[in-house]
Amino acid sequence: MAIQLNLKHVNDILVLYVSGQIIGKDSNKFGAVLQEAVKLSSTNVVVDLSEVQFLDSLSIGAIIVEHAFLAKQEPPKVLMIVNHNIHPFDYVGRILKFLSVDTIVPVYSFFEEAIGSQFNQEIKKIQKNIDKRRRFIEDPPHSV
Repeated sequence: MAIQLNLKHVNDILVLYVSGQIIGKDSNKFGAVLQEAVKLSSTNVVVDLSEVQFLDSLSIGAIIVEHAFLAKQEPPKVLMIVNHNIHPFDYVGRILKFLSVDTIVPVYSFFEEAIGSQFNQEIKKIQKNIDKRRRFIEDPPHSV
């Protein structure tokens, strides 16, 4: 089955929906579209692999590279994977787990989990900034 790629904004998040098999020249196409999505996005990026039957090492490499690129942005962003195929024989889920991709790139079973994760990250950033301001007010730097 040929690869199909579809970019959509959902709740201010850029989502790349992928279906088919990501192998050979389609891996290059996937990598290029993912790279473009990362460049276009002002927030986190979600890659939905739920309809993917097979992916090769090039496509996995593209995901990891773009995740690292987003993490270095100011402010940092996250690339997240959604794969709602929770069947134990699901190839994509098994390969992501076997290669420990899920320890590098957040993998969620449902889109709502990924969105909730982003929301929680934003709240943590805001709380961290509030805490910094409180410390500054309570203990301002001493001038010489």
